[in-house]
Amino acid sequence: MPESIRIQDLTSKRYKVLVGLGIIFIVLALIFWSLNFHSLSYYLAAVFGIGCFFGLSSSTFTTGNVISYDSYGVTLKLVGSKTFGFRFSELKDVTFTDKGLLIIIEGIDAVKLSRKRYQEESLINLYNLLKAKN
Repeated sequence: MPESIRIQDLTSKRYKVLVGLGIIFIVLALIFWSLNFHSLSYYLAAVFGIGCFFGLSSSTFTTGNVISYDSYGVTLKLVGSKTFGFRFSELKDVTFTDKGLLIIIEGIDAVKLSRKRYQEESLINLYNLLKAKN
């Protein structure tokens, strides 16, 4: 059975809000700790900060095939393959054929994602994303 690929947008509002809150809570924890506030206050701030970052990674922690992208580039974490990333400016060509998706990147070997291994819908979504950003 073909595997699905989860595509994660790192420019989404949810991602930006959770990163911002996580940083604020961690900074507050450090400030409370350095000013010798009551220990519960900096423990709570630290827990909330860590919780924000955990909320970001929990959805993809157990997922094997995840592609994360922002406005500059893409990171591919695929099972059975080394995790790698590239900038959209390094992308030479993207081709969708009968066998699957072929991604040609400057300075890296061509990446082939087979239709036998991955769901066609996931490959089409990735193809459309790379074509739009290229």
